[in-house]
Amino acid sequence: MPAVLATWDDHDFGLNDAGAELDYKRVALAEFQRFWAPRSESMAKNFRPDGVFSSHDFGAGDRLVRVILLDTRFARTELVERDTPAVGWNGNYAVNEDVAARMIGEVQWSWLEAELAKPAALVVLASPTQILGSHNGEEHWANFPIERDRLVGIATKVSRPTLFLSGDIHYSELSRWPEKNLYDATSSGLTETWEYPFPNDNRVEDSLVRTTNFGVLDVDWEKENVGIEFRDKDGAKRYGARLAFADITPPAAN
Repeated sequence: MPAVLATWDDHDFGLNDAGAELDYKRVALAEFQRFWAPRSESMAKNFRPDGVFSSHDFGAGDRLVRVILLDTRFARTELVERDTPAVGWNGNYAVNEDVAARMIGEVQWSWLEAELAKPAALVVLASPTQILGSHNGEEHWANFPIERDRLVGIATKVSRPTLFLSGDIHYSELSRWPEKNLYDATSSGLTETWEYPFPNDNRVEDSLVRTTNFGVLDVDWEKENVGIEFRDKDGAKRYGARLAFADITPPAAN
């Protein structure tokens, strides 16, 4: 049976756009673990008292894929609203450049750095919240630029094929940071759509999918590339791209 893995986003966590300020977050954590314990052995092995982040290995040797699931809710600093109303298609959240602001907690940061230091042929790092999209006032890692820079710095410390996955925004798109050879495949949602896409300066042309959809990854070890597809509810491909390993491998550090 295929492995079933999960993390949570705000409505799984308990409240729209919520973070560490949620009063009943430990109740939510207990319910998450109660639900997944009998359904995923791999998930149960990763249970912890400080969030739902987890790491899972598939394959071995030069074909080992490490899938890392982040928790961007349990320890995230409360979002800061703009001083003035949003204009156009922008949301209400401001950039928070406080050095103490957190997207994930220090326990998770230490754990993540250790997981990324382990050998792997391909790393797939999944975040419930979009990582590489430009700031548009909605929930993004871009709301916490110091934290996003920290994540990118850790993820690119080792020069090997690395791909980001994310969700949350109720449509799908592929974002790119060419200077780092990083891509973020955002796939959402299976049941919900959104009236309009928000601005994203890093969106790959023609990658936007606004119907209900899901994402598919396909690793071709012989040709050394990864296929990304966004498919609609009937399984039809709405967008697809193949990325060579070389194009998703961050440059070696100087």
